[in-house]
Amino acid sequence: MGILKNVFAFMAVSTLIVGGVLIGGTIVAAKGIDKAGDELQKKGSLRIYSKGDVNMSTDSKKDMIKGKTNETVGKATDDDKKELKGKIQEKVGQAKEKTDNIVDKVAEKINKKSEK
Repeated sequence: MGILKNVFAFMAVSTLIVGGVLIGGTIVAAKGIDKAGDELQKKGSLRIYSKGDVNMSTDSKKDMIKGKTNETVGKATDDDKKELKGKIQEKVGQAKEKTDNIVDKVAEKINKKSEK
């Protein structure tokens, strides 16, 4: 029983150490990438991309579709809670889409200024 306890303690400590090393390495790498990005941006060789440049925000579309579905199901089943939840989900999706559009416009203006 004592050996089993020691093996378990060793495994737990080893897992914590490996996890700490992985987290530390990730933080160091992220800082290095961030610093390199800042330097490239200062040189003008890095564009800022928004979600709209890559693809439309799927989160906002997904929320709007789920919301409309829940609202319709709520109406069909006389479930006021589900109908309200659907309306809220749809509004959240619309808000996300508006936010994405604003981010796209800001990124576009920043890119235009950095190209000059």
